[in-house]
Amino acid sequence: MALIRVDDTLPVLVSAYEAGHPPAVGDAVLAYGSPYGLEGTATVGIVSAFRPTYTRANYIQTDAPINPGNSGGPLVN
Repeated sequence: MALIRVDDTLPVLVSAYEAGHPPAVGDAVLAYGSPYGLEGTATVGIVSAFRPTYTRANYIQTDAPINPGNSGGPLVN
């Protein structure tokens, strides 16, 4: 068991959707992660398209290199 105290003055991250700025085709993006064990790596790309799915939310297609270790990491614009 642990007791954690959080300072309420920490900045809060707000997604682009919540801020009213949804991503668009052609937007520059960064994919963060640790591909192949290289910690703190960012790769650059653009939003190529949006792909609909029938089970969940739409997928964002990008040309940013995604490798084992940064797949599932944040994609930010």
